[in-house]
Amino acid sequence: MTEAEWLDKSSSYVVEAASEPQMKVKLEPEDVSENYFLASYRESNVKISGGTFVSARRDGDALLVTLRVRPVKGDFDPPKDAYWNEKIWGKPGGPHRITIPAAMNCSFCGMTRMCTR
Repeated sequence: MTEAEWLDKSSSYVVEAASEPQMKVKLEPEDVSENYFLASYRESNVKISGGTFVSARRDGDALLVTLRVRPVKGDFDPPKDAYWNEKIWGKPGGPHRITIPAAMNCSFCGMTRMCTR
């Protein structure tokens, strides 16, 4: 590996718990007369530890691999606003199943994804 760079590097991007930042790494053979990269690669012929394959392409003699690292471990920030709506969910304390549409912010964690709580 001769180079590595984070792709999610805007000044406003903050890596938080459960974030899966992407990285691009550049692999270059030491001796191109003996070792070289094939024209194309896919997930089945690239092994990545600590992350998942996104894409790969040749750039001259080098291979550029984009990967997504495993989710960042840690604690979520406490919710900014938490409440129980009895009209929607019934009386608190009983078993409840809450489904939040993907485009909606979760009132538990603030994420704009499907909540698993």
